[in-house]
Amino acid sequence: MGYVKRKGTKAVKKIVTDFPAIKENFLQRITEIIKEFNIPPEMIINWDQTGVAIIPAGDWTIWEAEGSRQVTIAGLDDKRQITAVFAASAAGDFLPPQLLYQGKTDRCHPIFNFPENWDIHHTESHWSNQESMKRYIDKVIIPHVEATRTRLQLPADQRGIAIFDVYKAHRGEDLLKKQHFSCVCACLLH
Repeated sequence: MGYVKRKGTKAVKKIVTDFPAIKENFLQRITEIIKEFNIPPEMIINWDQTGVAIIPAGDWTIWEAEGSRQVTIAGLDDKRQITAVFAASAAGDFLPPQLLYQGKTDRCHPIFNFPENWDIHHTESHWSNQESMKRYIDKVIIPHVEATRTRLQLPADQRGIAIFDVYKAHRGEDLLKKQHFSCVCACLLH
């Protein structure tokens, strides 16, 4: 089958032995919050960020002579990235993304007419930080929550819930205390 005995080169990530119980507890807490505050699917928002290669390159080609020992691919060693923050509601609504470029001023942004509701910004490393996440909440999440309240004719104090991971940019006290935003389970939007 093509397998051979090889010496290990790195340790496997720690496997959580009680993952099913942790998952069940998390889902139960989310379900209880949704029921307690009567939160519609449009107000349940999940977000995360990912690195996106500026020069996309795969590591496969279909145009190389059979039996070649070296296969060169342009851009394979290019490590330049931006960070994209994507969010969606449980109703299937995709919210505008945030794109973070590496730099200290707007001059690092590409000259391109992005959709007006996208949040195009920068950080020194291009990775999300607490300031860029607060900006995303102000420019994308809160306007979505307010527009959804209006569209669904919900009361002005209708809560929503935000579900996100424990990445350090998400755990800042300032972020969790933002207007319209307080922490319960994942995070409950006022």
